[in-house]
Order: sequence, then structure tokens, then C-alpha cells
Amino acid sequence: RGRLDRENIPYIPLYKAIDFREDVSESLRGKIEEAFIDMGLLNALIVPEKYRNQLMDLEEDMGEKYIFPNPQFYAYELSSLLKPVAPEDERISAEAIDDVLKSIMLDKQDGLAYLNESGEYGIGVLNGKTTSCYIPKYIGAEARKRHKQENIQRLEQEIAEIKELIQQEAEKIRKLEEKREQLGVELRRFPEEKDLNTAYSMVYSARLDLEAKARECANREVQAENAHKLLKEMREQVREHTVKMEIPLNLEAYEE
Repeated sequence: RGRLDRENIPYIPLYKAIDFREDVSESLRGKIEEAFIDMGLLNALIVPEKYRNQLMDLEEDMGEKYIFPNPQFYAYELSSLLKPVAPEDERISAEAIDDVLKSIMLDKQDGLAYLNESGEYGIGVLNGKTTSCYIPKYIGAEARKRHKQENIQRLEQEIAEIKELIQQEAEKIRKLEEKREQLGVELRRFPEEKDLNTAYSMVYSARLDLEAKARECANREVQAENAHKLLKEMREQVREHTVKMEIPLNLEAYEE
């Protein structure tokens, strides 16, 4: 379309050049707009007939859809439901736009594009039917304004959700930073390798001493047990030898 501007060829997309008549229901508006989308007409360009040959001579990679009218006068056609909205520069007239509307029938006719109030449509070999749930968004200034407002609200909601996610992630980052600082403080407080080696040597030496004392204690327990056993044996021998003597079995009695 920039090439058309450079060539000074006037054009306007169909959806910007028309509006619904006031008595057309919202349901029918949806069917018509959806049919235009399916037929490839909604965004097709209306270009004055005198530029037809010039358009066809443009570069081969200039892909675009153009509408050249074939108005059917005194017929049951689309201008009874839609009206022309001429651009302010008046390079494309309301009459030219109305001719486009008169080129689309409201009942099926051989060789002509058509759509009807039931949502059935046809253009060339293409035939189809619309749904009943489409909401018009493009045809008519009010529909475009409403669609724009809905998009703004949707984007604002998405922005709010994204901001909330950003805030949540920022809080996570803050907590991680706090944890990192805490770990840094703990790391700085952690003993140096020399101090750890000294402490380890002290602990190791103390453990060796403890093990040595445990062995010494165990040996003394064995010695004490042996001495006690020997004492019992000696007491038993003394008792056997003095069984007929009236001498108490104690050290004091024998020292006397």
C-alpha cells in the first residue's frame, strides 16, 4: 500500500468505507462482517476504475486484493443494509463506494457475489455460511471504537498482570539478595584455614589423650579386679587355716 501512495493511486479498505444502516440488528451485522472476512472482502481495497490498468502494471510482488464494482441497479443488493462513508479527501466518492455495495447481492444469483441474512454467502466458486456468534469489530466507526476500547482494556489487564508478576519476581530477588548477604556475613565469619587446622589438631590430640586414658583406665580396672580376686583367695586361705582359732578375720586382730 505504500507503493500505491507513492504512485498517488487513491484507495480505501472496504471496512473503512462503509457503515451499517441504523435499523440493521447486531446479529445481522455480525453475519455480514464475518461473511466479508470469509470472502476476503473486508480489507480489500476500493480503487477507482480508471486506475485498474495501472494497478495491473505494478511490480509482480505487489500482492493485494482490489474491488472493482459491477453495480446491479434496481436489484436486491447490499446497499439496503449498508451505506457509504466517503473519505475526507474525497478522492474516492460516496457514489463509487455505493457501486461496490450494489455489486453484492442479498440473494444468490449466478456470476455475482452474494450474502444473505441467514449468513450464507458466495463469491465465484466459493460458497459458505457464517456462525451466529461473531461480534462486529471493523465496520462502522462505533464498532471500531468499541473494539479499540476492548483491546485497550485487555492490554491494560495484561499490563497489570505483568506488573504483578514483575513485583512478585522483584520480591523473590530481594529475598535472594538478603540471603546472599547473610551467607556473605557467615562466610566472612567462618574461620580461616590455618585456624581450622589448629582447631583440628587440638581436637585430634585431645581425642588421642582421651583414648589413651580410656585404655589406662581399662587396664587399672583389670588390675583392680585381679587384686580383688587375689584378696578373696587369700582371705579364703586364712579362713581355712584359722577355722579352729577364735581370731577375727581382720587386719587389726592379726597385728595384735
